Amino acid sequence: MQGTFRVVITMGAVAFALAGSAAARKPKNPPPMPAPAPALPVSSTGTLIVDSFVEGATVEVDGKEIGKTPLPPTQLSPGNHTIKVSKRGFLALLDVVAIGAGLESRFSADLFAEKAILKVTSAIEGAEVFVDGKLVGEVPIDLDIDPGRRSIRVSAVAYKDFIHVVEAVAGEEAKVDAKLEGIPGKVPPGKEKKKPAKRWYKKWWVWAIAGGVVATAVIVPVAASSGGGNPVDDFDPDRTFDVP
Repeated sequence: MQGTFRVVITMGAVAFALAGSAAARKPKNPPPMPAPAPALPVSSTGTLIVDSFVEGATVEVDGKEIGKTPLPPTQLSPGNHTIKVSKRGFLALLDVVAIGAGLESRFSADLFAEKAILKVTSAIEGAEVFVDGKLVGEVPIDLDIDPGRRSIRVSAVAYKDFIHVVEAVAGEEAKVDAKLEGIPGKVPPGKEKKKPAKRWYKKWWVWAIAGGVVATAVIVPVAASSGGGNPVDDFDPDRTFDVP
């Protein structure tokens, strides 16, 4: 009996100890749940990035210029947009780019060089410019030409022709400053020396008037002395006089 009682007491003690240990491990006040993270705002624009090896090209979006290459990243509203990249001497590039909200859209603008740009200047106003023998206008000249070797001639009256050969490169400028040399003995138009004006006493009409006055002064006294009457009443248009 004593052995049985001890076993019962021992099992009860173990059960009591286990219950107390579990109660000690159970937290009295559980920590609060962390607050959910705030939702990130949804971007209302997308980013356009234009890649081009041509500097100075004009970039237009939906018909409005937004800058020149190299162009910094540009914010645009989501959707499809018309984009145009152009530069003188190059074929223009026209396309449609799709912009996504919060996303980057890259556009490659590889322009193709087509024409060279010829610029001819000269200090001689009105000098004519010929390209490969064809008259293209007067200085200053600024026009697009086909690439390649081109013969440039600049001509003006009373000046020697200026001839120069250029290697025109597509997409680049070819500049020519024509320094014309005057032809000895030739005077450019508008620079002729003006003849000095004749003095008043060297003009023929002055002496014609003076001669008429002298002749009148001689005739009237002679007419008056030819008779005793009134010279006006005795005036005869057919009458002649001997003037000494």
